[in-house]
Amino acid sequence: MNRFWLGDPDSFGLEQIAPRDGIVTSVAGCYARPKGMDKKLMFINDFINDIGGRDRIILLTGQHLIYVSDSCMPCQIIEGRKAPMESHSWLQAIEAKLSSMRNLMKNWNGYGSAPPNKNAFKNADEVIDILHQKGYEAHQVSPSADEGIAISFLKGGRHAFIECYNDGDIAAAVFQKQGEPETWDCGSSASELTETIERIFEYL
Repeated sequence: MNRFWLGDPDSFGLEQIAPRDGIVTSVAGCYARPKGMDKKLMFINDFINDIGGRDRIILLTGQHLIYVSDSCMPCQIIEGRKAPMESHSWLQAIEAKLSSMRNLMKNWNGYGSAPPNKNAFKNADEVIDILHQKGYEAHQVSPSADEGIAISFLKGGRHAFIECYNDGDIAAAVFQKQGEPETWDCGSSASELTETIERIFEYL
């Protein structure tokens, strides 16, 4: 089996596994993601097996799947390129956890809490996108007992979180094990979220 890259690995980073005849048979993983890419498409495994045929090469762009014919293979696929050195394992873990949270039912924690809804996911997705663009990492993401999604950060003894509630509100806090937390409300625009993220990482 040979390893191929679809497009520029610095912008797409989608590694393909193919036999020597060039027929792509599976998608190994996504190490970087183009801006605006539908995150549901990030973890596609063995998808091309379901498509079948030599004239089907998968390309991710925007929120759509595009199939590129054999005639595009020489310019679209670069053989022998290695994965970028930077790690996106945190992003993959966060995306996987977010995906699993979409299946939560009411009373998921035994205390009557509602699962995260579309408002919470929309705002959490925006936070994750900005973190990725800025080169920051989240420690973990989890459903909130206050009904929403909590994105947490940790460095040394310092903690922070951004909580995206089901009603569309967003709150943030920074704190240490000893001492009172500093909390504030955050707007949902990209500029407001960016400001909150920068404030958190200045604290951390």
